[in-house]
Amino acid sequence: MNPITNEIKKFLCAIQFLTIIKLKYIRWDEKFTAKSVAYFPAVGILIGCILAITYFILSPVFSNTITAVVLIVFEIIFIRGLHLDGFIDTVDGLFGGMNKEERLRIMKDTHPGSFGIIAVVLLILLKFALIFEILNLNQDKVSIAEILILMPALGRYAMLIPMAIQPYARNNGTGHWTKFVKFREILTASLFMISFLILISVFLNLKILLILITLMIGLLIFSLMFSKYIASKIGGMTGDTYGALTEISEIFVLFAFVLCLYCF
Repeated sequence: MNPITNEIKKFLCAIQFLTIIKLKYIRWDEKFTAKSVAYFPAVGILIGCILAITYFILSPVFSNTITAVVLIVFEIIFIRGLHLDGFIDTVDGLFGGMNKEERLRIMKDTHPGSFGIIAVVLLILLKFALIFEILNLNQDKVSIAEILILMPALGRYAMLIPMAIQPYARNNGTGHWTKFVKFREILTASLFMISFLILISVFLNLKILLILITLMIGLLIFSLMFSKYIASKIGGMTGDTYGALTEISEIFVLFAFVLCLYCF
């Protein structure tokens, strides 16, 4: 297969896996999906661009409250609630199970529990509050668009290193393909993410490059700590816990930008 065509197929595979978009000619394959994680940040940028365009359309017409709500709803729809579902299952498992086996069994249950429902409501409220605060504190629409793009991009990037270093907690499951992820994919995604941070800094403000790199490093440290904690509870990571990591990482990114707006 032509190398360029192969890379395009990896990107399309990542789009199909992470979004509502379905491509009939991209077949499911565990090893190929593992290679497609190199493009997870790129798909995050795609999601972010859709959010940014939505913001530009809504902001002149609607209040910040309505804009923030619609942005959250659009993201949930576009990713078909994939990561929120994992977040709910993860919280249910961690708080409802007394040992590894019970936690994994609860996570696999398709019915959401009270712990998960309460947690996801709080998560969405927190995301709304942070986006609303960013819209209120920052009058520069380009900077707001940048934040909306970086939030899902860094959120999906946060999954990658744990995929390469943590074992899969089950003998089988929907996230079993993550055991095939290699450091080559992580390196590719990291170089892409750093290049993107440099690019937007050149076009907007070189002074923010240090802040963005610091944010990226801080997020990586957080993702490693999170995955280590999860591994101590269930013996590794699962598709659900990667979804939870993505959602919490988006909160991490938004919170960091709110702090920056307060401090600078």
